[in-house]
Amino acid sequence: MLFHNLKPNIVLSLGGETFNVYPMKDGKIKDILSSSKCASGTGEFIVQQFKRIGLSVLLKPEYMMLS
Repeated sequence: MLFHNLKPNIVLSLGGETFNVYPMKDGKIKDILSSSKCASGTGEFIVQQFKRIGLSVLLKPEYMMLS
């Protein structure tokens, strides 16, 4: 993220069945929060909420890190 000059406060990792949250401070991960429940559909839910508030994840690829 430093390569892209991004300094997020939080990083979300949405997998097929997992959802992890990485709170950040000064470019470093400070904690790892995850759910033991199946997170299927979480990614679509996040995309829908972004659309509701007028943001588009798809139009801002510089803010997304894909693995």
